[in-house]
Amino acid sequence: QLTGEIPVEIGNLTSLTHLDLGNNQLTGEIPSEIGDLVNLSKIYLNHNNLSGDIPISLNNLINLETLSLGGIYNVDGNEFVQGICSLTKIEEMWIWGLNLDDNLPECIQDLSQLISFSIGSNNLTQIPNWIYNINNLEGLYLFDNEFSGSLSSSIGNLINLKELSVWGNQLIGQIPESIGNLVNLE
Repeated sequence: QLTGEIPVEIGNLTSLTHLDLGNNQLTGEIPSEIGDLVNLSKIYLNHNNLSGDIPISLNNLINLETLSLGGIYNVDGNEFVQGICSLTKIEEMWIWGLNLDDNLPECIQDLSQLISFSIGSNNLTQIPNWIYNINNLEGLYLFDNEFSGSLSSSIGNLINLKELSVWGNQLIGQIPESIGNLVNLE
């Protein structure tokens, strides 16, 4: 496993299209210079011991299709996530375990390529209503938050959904009948 900090010189690798540093023991802050790698289509920094704020410069990665920042836990992603809608080519957005609060930007629903969205293990208390408008979603992961109340019948709008994870919340009540619309669930 890789250890130590991610060097700022990584920003010099401007032709890089894939950066996979996931599942290591990397420490320190994510260098803002990664935001200079505008040719990146995939970035995996998940499951490391990184800390600090996720740099807002990652929102410069306009060719990004896969963003995997899950399970970093010691970081704060709230400022970063406010600009995340600039990632218009994003297909897979895994931003779980980033200490996010309930201020997720509504414009995420307009990311038309988004098929997999994970916001589990954060500090979220309400499932945003706009989440049910992301029509192309095939995977929705809301696990291990503080969601309470019942699951909205609008869940039935997500007819392309293959995977749904809501465990580890305080959801109560009945499963909405509209769940029957999700005929692709596996």
